Amino acid sequence: MYRVQDQATVNWLDKSGPIRPLLAEPGGYEWLNLSHDGTRLAFVLGGDVWIHDIGRETRTRLAMDASLPLWTPNDRFIVFRHAEGLSWVRSHGGTPPQALTRTNHVQMPLSFSGDGQRLSFQALNASGRESWNLWTVPVRIDGSGLRASTPEPFLITPFDEREITFSVDGRWVAYSSNDSERREIYVRAFPDDGRKWQVSTGGGDYPQWSRDSQELFFQGPDGLIRMTPYSVDADRFVPEKPRVWSTQPIDNRNEIRYYSVASDASRVAAIVRYVSPGQRPDRSVTLLINVLDLFGRQTPTSRLRLPELLARESP
Repeated sequence: MYRVQDQATVNWLDKSGPIRPLLAEPGGYEWLNLSHDGTRLAFVLGGDVWIHDIGRETRTRLAMDASLPLWTPNDRFIVFRHAEGLSWVRSHGGTPPQALTRTNHVQMPLSFSGDGQRLSFQALNASGRESWNLWTVPVRIDGSGLRASTPEPFLITPFDEREITFSVDGRWVAYSSNDSERREIYVRAFPDDGRKWQVSTGGGDYPQWSRDSQELFFQGPDGLIRMTPYSVDADRFVPEKPRVWSTQPIDNRNEIRYYSVASDASRVAAIVRYVSPGQRPDRSVTLLINVLDLFGRQTPTSRLRLPELLARESP
């Protein structure tokens, strides 16, 4: 099977649905993350981590061969996934990346507790199963940078758990799991006491807590952003029924985070699929049969690239 890579833009969405451009130039954007003060946007493009200054409309490449940028609570540093674990770099650049953890297993940084003293991440199961487990690690942040202690397991099960995210007060973590018929959003206390509360009802991924209100966002399988108000009753997490936050669908083609909630939860930076003028949205995948015969019908002097072949062979 073959599919030509699609392009997207990054836009502001609000509850009423209008789209306002944030990064209007089409590209293969991934892993959005707004700074806590709302002035900068971290994202991945072309396998590198970039920082976009929203007010000045300038962008800076921060780290190469990196992904999953995560701001520290003070916005002074960025933690990201690197080849051999997690690394960090100053968010304004000027210094090379430094190692935070070292491992032979894939680690994906996901959130800091509000006080910045603990980092949550998911890691591939060390037994070789294609599933993810949830971890946290104590972290010290000061003027010189970041230092991590020994990682601690939070949730290790036979299922695939992902996207562990701290609430602002550090009392709760949200995550997704496939321990039911489909992937759903759950909340547990931190530290874990064995209880869990299901938040989503029709599938969900990539939970994000509002920083200023008791709301938990997540992305539905239909590409719509949903929001669940919640309350806390003593030591119980009490979620309300999820509701659609915006009727504007965002990109959801791959297993990456396509949105980032602003601190006041009034708007969201989101990756939206780009359709050029006159182009019809195409959600199909082309299955090639006897592809070698297809190439063989060309003359040696008229070799075509695969996308051009597809265009000629399509009805």
